[in-house]
Amino acid sequence: MAKYPRFMIAENPMAEYGAEYVLHTQEPRFLAKKVEDNPASDFEIVMEIDNIGEYFKNDVSKISKLMSRLGDWWVTYINWEEKNMENDEEE
Repeated sequence: MAKYPRFMIAENPMAEYGAEYVLHTQEPRFLAKKVEDNPASDFEIVMEIDNIGEYFKNDVSKISKLMSRLGDWWVTYINWEEKNMENDEEE
């Protein structure tokens, strides 16, 4: 089986224009929605593929750490996207 990136962007503008989601592909797998225009955080888990609480034995600090990693990844993604848009405009 192929190894997928830990986080992947998911969008469907026909269903909900402007909504941005992140799919966490490793256990515990879930789909999180960006709920504010704050590049550093503010995600809401909208679908659990695996039970996150059960996976972490309800350890809130581990869940928070995972969501913090998601936020860090999001900031990296936004910076990457902005850099690539700038490069495209220069060409």
